[in-house]
Amino acid sequence: MASRRIAEHVRSEAARRRREALVVSLVPPEEQVALASDSDDAAAQDDTLALLFAA
Repeated sequence: MASRRIAEHVRSEAARRRREALVVSLVPPEEQVALASDSDDAAAQDDTLALLFAA
């Protein structure tokens, strides 16, 4: 039973990646914009640590 779940998970992840790749391929490269991982804006929006230490 566990091997079937693993196989289904692997297949669903592969399908998800294919769908995401298809959607990205439909958007022109000049419109594909993402924040840098070390951007200050990303840190300002992520309040995970504040929530964890607020309690």
